[in-house]
Amino acid sequence: AYLMDTTEDSDRSLDLSETGCEVHAFGCGSAVDADAGSMQVHDWCPAREAGGLQSPAEVMSLGATMQRLKHKRVDILRLQLGSLKAWKEFLPQVTEADSKIRQMSVRLCMADGDQDQSASEVIAVLLRLFDSGFWVVANHISQDKPSCRDFLLLHVGVKESADFPEIAWRRLDDLSRSSRVKLEKGLVEHKDSTNEPPFEKSEISLPIAVPLIDHDWRAGDGQGNKNLVGMDLLAKEGRKCVVYGMGIAGDPSFELKMANLGCETHAFDCTVDPKAEHVFQKPFIFHHWCIGEKVKEGDKAFGNEYLQGRDAQAMQFKTLHETMQELGHTSINVLKFDIEGFEWGLFENVIFKGAHIEQISFELHTMRANPTFVPQSVSACKDSVAVSRLFLTLYDLGFRVISREINNGDPACAE
Repeated sequence: AYLMDTTEDSDRSLDLSETGCEVHAFGCGSAVDADAGSMQVHDWCPAREAGGLQSPAEVMSLGATMQRLKHKRVDILRLQLGSLKAWKEFLPQVTEADSKIRQMSVRLCMADGDQDQSASEVIAVLLRLFDSGFWVVANHISQDKPSCRDFLLLHVGVKESADFPEIAWRRLDDLSRSSRVKLEKGLVEHKDSTNEPPFEKSEISLPIAVPLIDHDWRAGDGQGNKNLVGMDLLAKEGRKCVVYGMGIAGDPSFELKMANLGCETHAFDCTVDPKAEHVFQKPFIFHHWCIGEKVKEGDKAFGNEYLQGRDAQAMQFKTLHETMQELGHTSINVLKFDIEGFEWGLFENVIFKGAHIEQISFELHTMRANPTFVPQSVSACKDSVAVSRLFLTLYDLGFRVISREINNGDPACAE
């Protein structure tokens, strides 16, 4: 970590030292307490060789500083340069060393006088940093200086070289690992004797928010919009997007939405008449079969709400592999299913067998789900342990939970 002009924030420097970071503080012409914590204090300033912040005797460029200290990268660069003029002079060094700096904490201050001009200059600095691969991830007004704003930027890269920052992924991976530990504990903590939903251990393991996802899952009702990542970008700029919707019943809203977004959308339901108004000649392609194993228990295989007197044995079933092969697909961008308890068999017989799927959106039905819609033959014994085991398997297959909404009409079910 490189800390420039740290005279007012030595406590923050100490915090960094306590995390195990190798901390270097640069006085930039100001007095720095050499005894403050375990940070290493230097009496020069990483600024431009000519026209820098202080006299030439006190100046050494950022590149020369890294070379002198034998650093190939700087994980944290904290800058408090004061004026926008000083920032403009220092900016070329940051952009030249962009790939060697992982994240920056910077303070930009408005000059007295023409506020519009100062605002334009701040925007110009941020644009220059963005073009060099630095993305703003947080900003707030400085508490001690209301005319200044503090920014946190991560180096993501530019255009084709852009990638998810390693430091951010490490943090997310640490959070997801803790969620896996809770799932392991859920394997031995039965809650089937209570009326609480059995989804406590299947918590969010990849915490992302709007606008990366469709809506705030904490305000969801478990029955509405599917909370996909980057829904409007799936088919943007000519990208191929394949969506499978399994289980429509009387509501094709998801399939219509995905088709209208430009995705090649296929809907599957063996309980719906192909001539029904809500599926006939729609933007999506309707297939009159169910994906999964053929039913073995006659009418008991479907809730009466969906079967409506028809013979379940006569309905057509195909496996996901057979379906993908018939439709010429090798991967699926979004697999959505709401199949009233049959998802348990789908996971065991389909998802866990290696089908290449990018996002899965499903409703999970457990043992106390409403039997009018969910046959007890498929939801029996699906308690909190079964839920934990399912999500533990999904975790180990590389899937992370980004949204979980308890159904407000049936708390034994969750989207």
